[in-house]
Amino acid sequence: MLRSGTGTGAFILFFVLLFSSCGTTQVLGLYRNDAAELLRDGDLDFITQAELPADFSEAVSRLGELSRIHPAAAYYAARLIGAQRNPLDESRRMEFLLFSAALESASIPARQEAALRLFPMILEAEETQDVKDIYGFLSTANMRARPDAVILRSASLYRLGYYSEAASLLSPTPAYGWGKALALLSPWRAYAGENSPDETNRQEVASFLFDIPPGELRRWAYAEALSIDGLLGPREHGVIFSRRFPESNRITLNNLQPALADGGLLFFRYPGLITDLGRAYQFTPAMRAEGAALFASWDSLLESVTMPAFSLATNDELESFLRTLNSEDINARRYLILRYAGRIERARGRLRNHRKISGGRWNLHPMPFGPMPVSGIC
Repeated sequence: MLRSGTGTGAFILFFVLLFSSCGTTQVLGLYRNDAAELLRDGDLDFITQAELPADFSEAVSRLGELSRIHPAAAYYAARLIGAQRNPLDESRRMEFLLFSAALESASIPARQEAALRLFPMILEAEETQDVKDIYGFLSTANMRARPDAVILRSASLYRLGYYSEAASLLSPTPAYGWGKALALLSPWRAYAGENSPDETNRQEVASFLFDIPPGELRRWAYAEALSIDGLLGPREHGVIFSRRFPESNRITLNNLQPALADGGLLFFRYPGLITDLGRAYQFTPAMRAEGAALFASWDSLLESVTMPAFSLATNDELESFLRTLNSEDINARRYLILRYAGRIERARGRLRNHRKISGGRWNLHPMPFGPMPVSGIC
């Protein structure tokens, strides 16, 4: 499996093309040292103008000669070509070839980074032939069984519209990353709104989507989720849309309104969303009073959950969910609510110290409910 953020910058920083050998080893028709110097200087003509076989897998094999310069040379060259490419008039085929060559590198970081680069390239490829070519390469004997190749093959099938086949490659469902995204979204694409997966699956998808950190995976997964009929309800749609197309905090609050209409169940179920809501209120002066009142009511609600007389006569769904929370769950949510309530009140100029609102009736300090000691509410 693969995780994003494995340190691409540091990886390139320490990529040094210094070799002392003066042997006759050749790379794409040049002596190794000459090729290394050209690559170091960013002169890639010896790669882009090399005579490569028409067959994709054979071309990848030929580009594997770059590993004679350095195990990560193919990956480095692909990054350079991507940075220099004019997206309006140049094909991405050479990038596909070089990242594919990097998948065969002896360097583990190079393989991991190449795979992470290939996922969005495959899933957003304009030319289906590029996807078919790399799928053929990933299906070769020396690649087929590798975990990273399996997920990349699934991505290729997804892009080509073979959603059921894409899902079948990912059983059991990967725990995270691109693999999990493909495994969760493929069934929804396969059913195309008819006999869609059940509500439990829908909640699993929502939970995954809300937890994805910013980056290429989130950008792609959010765009996919927004385009799949029946996957997102109005509440989930508003949250995903506001994250996918961030504009002003006022617009974010408008997008989040459907998720507040039922008492905020989505925010209690996925407390990480409280951060989105809290920030939007904090940085929208005209809405700060509303935000402070809302968070005050949520804190009181959570404080009363464990009381015998607790009841929400008009909201059975919210009440049923809140009753499933243990004290640790409740405290984690109160921590976030109080943290952002304090920020909002400070922005309003009503917070005299880190503990109380001026003239207020409730304590804004989140420390008793936090996961670790905190120095304040900021």
